[in-house]
Amino acid sequence: MKYTIEFKRFDSEEGLLSEQETIERIKQVHYSKPSKKESKAFENANSWAKYAFENNGIYYVTFYENGDPIISVYSDDHSFQLQYLIEDEEGRIRVYLELTFLKFYLDKLFDDIFEPYPNNKVFLNGITIYSRNKQETSKKTIIFDLQKGIMNSKEIIYSKTNDIYNRLESSSEVNLSHNYFDAPKNYLDYEHLFDYEEIFKPEYLDIPMNQKEYIYKDGTRYYKDKDGNLIEDN
Repeated sequence: MKYTIEFKRFDSEEGLLSEQETIERIKQVHYSKPSKKESKAFENANSWAKYAFENNGIYYVTFYENGDPIISVYSDDHSFQLQYLIEDEEGRIRVYLELTFLKFYLDKLFDDIFEPYPNNKVFLNGITIYSRNKQETSKKTIIFDLQKGIMNSKEIIYSKTNDIYNRLESSSEVNLSHNYFDAPKNYLDYEHLFDYEEIFKPEYLDIPMNQKEYIYKDGTRYYKDKDGNLIEDN
């Protein structure tokens, strides 16, 4: 492994918590009455992460490269999320990309049926892209619906200059056969998912860009016609 690791949770407001703080948060929120096995696993962050992986529990692990945190992983009972980290101009760590992978078929989870995907695969279910500059901030969320074979995309753009929100939405049929990836073999096995540029190659993932632009002003939603005119959306 070329990365160093710490079992820390990344929080958008608090930054990286210590391993002890991370463990305490997990216990308080999810395991207020731990079993004997869980209590023993909670003795240290490493043993808890290993136990949680093997028992579909909740844990965090952050990967460092040259001393800088680059990816923080959150894993729970049915999915895991990779948060790609960067230090901004103010010296704060922030997320610029999130990838969400499902371990089990989502439609069956509602019936408490944990059926894994075939061939030890996980399914790329969601992508969130954050960006910002001096003029605007944006958040683009893409959700893949395996049952319907469609991709729902939503982007919210806030203009600091004009103090308005623009909204881009689309729903398109896509080929989801490229959304399957090898499941982690152990509680640290995520490196094969780090190269998002490889995941986003057109031949691996189809992301059409036929979007409709919405603008929100004074509580009313408008859309732009082909000539750029604002039309109230009823």
